[in-house]
Amino acid sequence: MKQFFAFVMVLLSASFLQAQDVITLRTGETINAKVSEVGINEVRYFKSSNINGPVYVAIKTDISQIVYE
Repeated sequence: MKQFFAFVMVLLSASFLQAQDVITLRTGETINAKVSEVGINEVRYFKSSNINGPVYVAIKTDISQIVYE
């Protein structure tokens, strides 16, 4: 019964999570973010901890990969 309850709680909590993009830098650092714009030389994004906050900019050569939601 406890396993069933835990399973139901996981399913319910998953619906409340916000989808986010993951930016991995060449240094190995990962940033949970929402990518807003991919330009020729730069990527603009909002950090997932503050979606309405400032826009951050990363140079494309510093980024190893972006995994979209």
